[in-house]
Amino acid sequence: MRVLIAPSSFYPAIGGIETITRELALGLISRGHQVDILTINPFGREKSEETKQGLDVRRCLFLLPSKNIISTIKFALYFVYVLPQIIFYIKKNNVEIMNIQGISAQAFYLVLAAKLCRIPLITSTHGEVNNDDAGIFNKSFMFKLILILVVNVSKKIVYCSQYCERELPIMMDIPKKKVRVITNGMDATCLPKRIKNRMNRFLMAGRLEKVKNFDLVIKLFAKHRQVVSGYELVIVGSGSEEYSLRKLVEELVLENISFITNADRKKVLELMISSKGVFVPSRSESFGMVCLEALSCGTPVFVANTGDMSAMVLEGFGEVVDIANEKMVEATFIRFINQINEYNVNDRYIKEKYSYTKMIDEYEKMFKDNLR
Repeated sequence: MRVLIAPSSFYPAIGGIETITRELALGLISRGHQVDILTINPFGREKSEETKQGLDVRRCLFLLPSKNIISTIKFALYFVYVLPQIIFYIKKNNVEIMNIQGISAQAFYLVLAAKLCRIPLITSTHGEVNNDDAGIFNKSFMFKLILILVVNVSKKIVYCSQYCERELPIMMDIPKKKVRVITNGMDATCLPKRIKNRMNRFLMAGRLEKVKNFDLVIKLFAKHRQVVSGYELVIVGSGSEEYSLRKLVEELVLENISFITNADRKKVLELMISSKGVFVPSRSESFGMVCLEALSCGTPVFVANTGDMSAMVLEGFGEVVDIANEKMVEATFIRFINQINEYNVNDRYIKEKYSYTKMIDEYEKMFKDNLR
């Protein structure tokens, strides 16, 4: 079976979609299938073709029109140039089924390509509507059109969690026969070895965007300097909020907070397994992949009660907090720091419940069932 996976983002960016795409692709390859990755190339910064994380990756800009005429003309010219190339790429590689991971600009091109090539399309959604800080799915005609096309052309709409299941139906009526829930999982075999003595370090990792709420923890580190004395905070990732977060750290004179912009997944997991704790303070999450990875490393977490994270964090695994309740957040933060050595995460339970193998099994069966 030849599968084309089209994520809205891929490595070197860090996040849930990037991780799931990699896990799914490598899992299918290990079972004898062929997998290609076609993803967005933001601002043309990455190579158009390369091998990344052991996978063949192709990148495109996937331009969309904006309100001004020049942008619309530029989009039209680019579209008639790029879409035929995507179709040629699909036919050349004998793609049998396509899977969009995360609905963004790439979905517009891939939906049309799937329709024109008469190839079955599966779309996996990861909280695009819930995590839409800019409100583009409500405001933008183009993104509304993308959602309509996705729902109508896709043979299946896959939600990454029960929490995420209600997302798209908020905006449109989706036939129940099209809906599947396949809970995210992770490959525990790639985890680094556990260490006895963890460093006096806390970690935050992911896309540096407003919805991730990283500034909250930075401000808590500033307000409770005595509580966090002797600990450092490392922030891993990149995004539109990187400059403002760095500026905030500088203004608050927080010498114990540092940033790592470029880190592959191996490095992130090494940081997790050697840190005292991980913060995931997101205002909204579809699932909570960073939380799952941290718990799989046996690392306690401080998480917001969104996505599937509150279900993951059992007693003794860390703290779950209502991020809108400032007093609760502050009290819980202090408790988390002071009691960090008292938590005991059962990583074996997490690895079994959120099985990578089970996720691959379900995707593989669904792909086979929906082949043309």
